[in-house]
Amino acid sequence: MRTSLHYTEKKPKKRINQRTYILMWNPKISSYSQTEFDCDLYRLSNEEDTKLDWSIAEWREARKGDNFYMVKVGKGKCGVVMSGTFKSKPHLGQDWRDGKREKILYVDLKIKHMILPQRCPLLTTKKLSEAIPDFEWSGGSSGRLLSSEQAEKLDNLWYEYLDKHYYLFLPRAAKAIDKSKRRYCIID
Repeated sequence: MRTSLHYTEKKPKKRINQRTYILMWNPKISSYSQTEFDCDLYRLSNEEDTKLDWSIAEWREARKGDNFYMVKVGKGKCGVVMSGTFKSKPHLGQDWRDGKREKILYVDLKIKHMILPQRCPLLTTKKLSEAIPDFEWSGGSSGRLLSSEQAEKLDNLWYEYLDKHYYLFLPRAAKAIDKSKRRYCIID
């Protein structure tokens, strides 16, 4: 696992046919709680594996290796809190919403970046809406596919964010614990 990132790192080239999906996370209504998010962040800080899957609405074109950005929505600070790639192709699972549907499709996630919104600056939904106004950033179904143009804009915004906040990804920042709550800021 990489422990640092700085402004000289170049944006990786996308693979042919690699797509980008937006996963929406509202901690107030999601089966994935803030506590579980915090625990996954802690596991990543200790270089432990996480087992996280997420429902995906637009699953037909989704493939292992596609990119994702998880956007926190709802109350409080909203914006990108996680990025990475799909570790699996879509697979059937039980509905996370108390059985409203019998089966739902999920993808397994490989997390690359994770950001604790209460403690760190975010690439906000406001900035996302300004840069990519033809996408609904404040909610909606999770696992929506971006067009290639939208994905390119988002990738550029993300790498600008990483360049601007590279200091958060240095080992000392990644290990900076809030002693009272044992929360990490950012893990890469």
